[in-house]
Amino acid sequence: MFENLPTELTELILMQLSMRDAFRSSTVSKNWIHAWNTIPKLVLDDKNFTQADNKESMFVEFVDRVLSSRKGPIVQFHLSTSIKHKRKINRWLFLSSRDKIKELHLEVRRRGGKKYWVSSRLFSCHELVHLKLVNCKLTPHKTSKLDELALVDLPMITEINIRNTKVRQLNIVGDYDSFQLENQSIVSATLTNKKPSRRFRDVQDLHTIFFCKNLVHLEISGYENVVLPAVRDMKLETVKLNLATSLSGSITNLISQCPQLKNLDVTTDATDYQEIQVVSKSLQSLKIGRCYYKLQLACPQLINASIYIDTDLYYWDSVDHYSRSVKSFSYL
Repeated sequence: MFENLPTELTELILMQLSMRDAFRSSTVSKNWIHAWNTIPKLVLDDKNFTQADNKESMFVEFVDRVLSSRKGPIVQFHLSTSIKHKRKINRWLFLSSRDKIKELHLEVRRRGGKKYWVSSRLFSCHELVHLKLVNCKLTPHKTSKLDELALVDLPMITEINIRNTKVRQLNIVGDYDSFQLENQSIVSATLTNKKPSRRFRDVQDLHTIFFCKNLVHLEISGYENVVLPAVRDMKLETVKLNLATSLSGSITNLISQCPQLKNLDVTTDATDYQEIQVVSKSLQSLKIGRCYYKLQLACPQLINASIYIDTDLYYWDSVDHYSRSVKSFSYL
């Protein structure tokens, strides 16, 4: 029965198994041995060897055997390990990436938060489109074409500088001190701080994201003392601000400098409110939280609106006259 299974089905079964079980299954038949040596996705994790006394040496021997017996290209390669042999990791990356690898996930677990330096040889993989690094250091090559970049909770990293990269979609999550984000390639950016109680020394640098002239989608959440600069003719279509403290700068000016703005969502935990004038010919969706003492709307294209209303803080002008197109209106 196993001898007659199509190669594609055999490979699919093998990719659903843990690496050790998949390797053992090669004893089922000669066809399975061939399928094992040609499956395009390899997931290698030394956590599968936790019960062995000499788990490190066993894992090293296992990976060496797997990669040396390969007869087909590796398209996806996931490696998660805590071994200390840097040369071994470098060799495995070389063996896995010498063909047509498109996806690489690398996690190197080390005590004390020590980082693994990824070899610049990685950038010789011209078909690589998805790269995920955990506890690693990497200096991007000048010719690299990074389309999406996610930096999530990087320990011992204080400064984020991506001014000279080709990143189009940016996602930053974590507690950092300073930012240099001006980058004309960025189209979409999401910046999230999960620890808003901590004061930032240079958080004002976060405003450099507004100087990305091609930015269309922007979300900022959890940061303190965010500056809204006066930048003209921004291409922003969606802006979502959920901040821990007050905004420095005028929301009114931000709106006026975004002629293509369609979606706006602003909430803060601050108690020093602004007078906000939402004057936009393009705005279609609006959500305003407790951040104003006077609100004026003039949005002829507005369709959906959610506005915070409080008995001791409520003054709101011109909704009926200037925004008659509103179809959905709710109070927060």
